[in-house]
Amino acid sequence: MFIESANEEGGYLATRSLLDSGCRRVGLITYRPDISSHGDRLRGYRKALEERGLPFDQDLVVQVSRVSMSSGFEAALQLMRAHPEIDGFFCTADLLAYGVLSCLSGPAGMAAGRRIRLVGFDDLSFSGTEAFSLSSVRQSVEEFGRLGAYAVVQMIEGKPLERKHYRLPVELVLRNTTR
Repeated sequence: MFIESANEEGGYLATRSLLDSGCRRVGLITYRPDISSHGDRLRGYRKALEERGLPFDQDLVVQVSRVSMSSGFEAALQLMRAHPEIDGFFCTADLLAYGVLSCLSGPAGMAAGRRIRLVGFDDLSFSGTEAFSLSSVRQSVEEFGRLGAYAVVQMIEGKPLERKHYRLPVELVLRNTTR
């Protein structure tokens, strides 16, 4: 049994929403693309750019060594210094996006006088709070839990796991960071 989110679709929806809101230079902050979920999200990002006739620019992509707020902060700082024309960010995890938010509004002041849009991925519970109000791709965590629990029960009972691939739907939740 293999359970995953529709990660490529989520990356596509996130990037398309940024492009729909007027962004033309979208930076991507991602974890290791050899991890299937993050690689799939990168493919969705590329697909949305290609669909709009925009070139994929590897210079606008930063791969971080760990998923954390500090990694997101440093990656945003790096991208905005090297590419001041960036007008949007897609982060393949909300924790990275929280770091970008901190960079945009904090002492670095990188967004002073500019409107930079941002979308994360996971829709963690903090993302919907007033402090963050982060646009994010929501995963079907309840369904993940249900299927995972089913698999555990099957193993405990000594029953074979079905050879099935579950790709769970995702949903883009728009909040203040894209408005």
